[in-house]
Amino acid sequence: GLREKDQEFYRKQGEEQEEFENVSAVVRPAATKMRKAKLRWKKSEPLETSARGVEKGENPFAEGSTEMEEAVTEKQSQERVAEIMRRAGILTKEDVDRVRAANASMTDVQILIIRIRELELANRKAKLQMKRMRKVLREKEKILC
Repeated sequence: GLREKDQEFYRKQGEEQEEFENVSAVVRPAATKMRKAKLRWKKSEPLETSARGVEKGENPFAEGSTEMEEAVTEKQSQERVAEIMRRAGILTKEDVDRVRAANASMTDVQILIIRIRELELANRKAKLQMKRMRKVLREKEKILC
C-alpha cells in the first residue's frame, strides 16, 4: 500500500517537472532555436551533398534519414508547444483574431442595445408629452365652451 502511494507521488512529481520544463521552453523559444542552430553546423554531412542527391532524383526523406527524423521531431515539438500554450492559456495569432472579431461583434450588439433603449426612452417621453398636450387642449376647449 505504501509503496504504491510513493510510486504515484514520484510519478506525479515527474509529470509536473516535465510540464514545468515544457512551459519554460514555450517562454524561451529563442534558446531552443539557438541550440538547434549550433547542432546543425556540427553535422558530418554537408548540405551540398544532400542537395546534389535531391537533384539526382533521390528521395530526400529516405528510410532512416536524419532529415526525416528531424522533420518528424520538429512537427512533434511544434504540436507539443501548441498543446502547452493551449494549457497555459496563451493564445495564438488566429485565436487572438477570432477573439477580437467576437469582441467587435459583441460591442456592436451592445451599442445597438443601448441605442434601442435610448429610442424607447425617447418614445415614452414623447407619449407622455402628447398626453399632457391633449390634457391642456381639453382644458382650453372646456374654457371656450
